[in-house]
Formats: sequence, structure tokens, C-alpha cells
Amino acid sequence: LMPTILLEKVQAGTTLTEAEQATFERGKQRLDALCAHAHQYGVRLFVDAEESWFQHTIDNLAEDMMRRYNQERAIVWNTYQLYRHDRLEALQGAHDRAEQAGYYLGVKLVRGAYMEKEARTAKQRGYQNPINPSKQHTDDLYNESLRYC
Repeated sequence: LMPTILLEKVQAGTTLTEAEQATFERGKQRLDALCAHAHQYGVRLFVDAEESWFQHTIDNLAEDMMRRYNQERAIVWNTYQLYRHDRLEALQGAHDRAEQAGYYLGVKLVRGAYMEKEARTAKQRGYQNPINPSKQHTDDLYNESLRYC
């Protein structure tokens, strides 16, 4: 829908050029059009989870679409990768926002897929590895998230 570098820049709070901002807006319009079609035909649209350095931007886009299209039932769903130690908290925050705004929160839980890349990038960029320290921690967080849902 849009270049991942734009998602990363938005998450980092980097000022976009005029051309980048226009590209980002077109991407949001494409996402909105897909969600509108899903809503019109009564099918679900799943937003996939990605790398941590632009996941927050994806979360925000997904929640914006949920606010618009999940008024009667969950059409738009966001994916939560529970191999990241911060995702239960993100899920709980999304749930709180959905309750406050009065829309259905669509949630897909997965364990995760980018472990090596996440660890490598965290080391290269000098921040804490966002991945749980073990598979057992991931399984525990996944199960806790299931219970929460």
C-alpha cells in the first residue's frame, strides 16, 4: 500500500517531504478503499504485523480503519505478534481505545516471524531487543493474551 520506509519515518517522527506526505496519504486512501470494500461485502480484512520499527504506525492505521468500519462488527482486524514483550500492553491499550470510542476491536494473535531480524536490528541501532527471551516467555504471553481476549 505504501513504502515501508514511509511507515518507519512516520513512527520515528521524521518530517516527511511534500512528496512523501502525498505518498503516505495515497497509501491511507488505498487502505481505506480496501476496508470500504470489505465492509460493503461483509468480509474481514486482516492487517498483518511487521517489524517493530514501523509496527506502531501500522497499529495506528489499523485502529483508524476500525474506528470507521467496525461500528457494527469487526471487519478490520489487526495482528499482534506475541514474541515481542510489549504486545500484550499494546493489545490492552487498543482494547481500551476501542471501548472508549465505541467500535469493535478485531484481533489476530500470532507468536511472530521476525525474531532474527528484530534482534539484529536492535543491536545495530542500539536499543533493547523487543523479542521475549525464550519461546516459553512467548508462549506464556500468547496464552495470557488469549485469556485477555
